[in-house]
Amino acid sequence: MTARRIRSRAAVLAAVLTAAFTCAGTTTAQPPPPPQLNPPGIHILNEEVEYGPGCPGGWLCVFETSDYRYASFALLPGVDVADVSRLRNRWVKPYDRFQSWSNNTLLTYCAYPNPGFFGPETTLAPGASANLTFKSFRVC
Repeated sequence: MTARRIRSRAAVLAAVLTAAFTCAGTTTAQPPPPPQLNPPGIHILNEEVEYGPGCPGGWLCVFETSDYRYASFALLPGVDVADVSRLRNRWVKPYDRFQSWSNNTLLTYCAYPNPGFFGPETTLAPGASANLTFKSFRVC
């Protein structure tokens, strides 16, 4: 084997090893997480079916229609919502009001007929559920 051929093979081997070590340290790019639809602490409980899951213990749940039906959201204790029209499901459907609630937290919430906590205040007592049309709510 000639010196020229040895240098050529050494160069090829060096290029292969460099490529192997370079690729070994890289990972495939992960897709970015989907945009968060709702503020932290607000989770979609049910999106469209008439009777979805019940409200889990320790959460405040709000329902699109009376009698705890159709779209609903579960909120961690202490989360306030100044305007329910900002809540979204996966289809980014806005809601202009909610008509029933279930408070499975130890906190007392207050609901209001208008956005921005405006209007007569209605108490959402701990451990209670009821039909009530409201457009904003917060911890009292």
